[in-house]
Amino acid sequence: MESQGARPTRHFHHVQFRLGRRAARVDERGGATARQPAPDASVRRRGVVRPQAMNVTRQTITDYLVSQCGVDAADVNEDTLLFSTGVLDSFALVDLIVFLEGASGRRFKPTDVNLENLDSIKQMLSFLAL
Repeated sequence: MESQGARPTRHFHHVQFRLGRRAARVDERGGATARQPAPDASVRRRGVVRPQAMNVTRQTITDYLVSQCGVDAADVNEDTLLFSTGVLDSFALVDLIVFLEGASGRRFKPTDVNLENLDSIKQMLSFLAL
């Protein structure tokens, strides 16, 4: 239990944990009371700000490919096959999915990640328009 001046402790499955001074408090109804407001939905758990959902366009995807994947803008058009031809690899695919999810505000299902949906900018735009 708690003694005056000591940090509060809680028991969990027969193990005692000491809570820090900044630990969230729990109100009588069982909900946590935050000392700070909840983070905005655009903030990831690790503190990295995620872009707000926006209209994904050919230009936003091209800009991303140029700035983050090192693709030359002159070599890429709407119909360029990015993965089938080796322009991008599987590591770039993961980063691209994270970007598209953040930019579109949409979560991809594992079955959505395939060449039919993501091999070219045109295919990405068609998939995101669904």
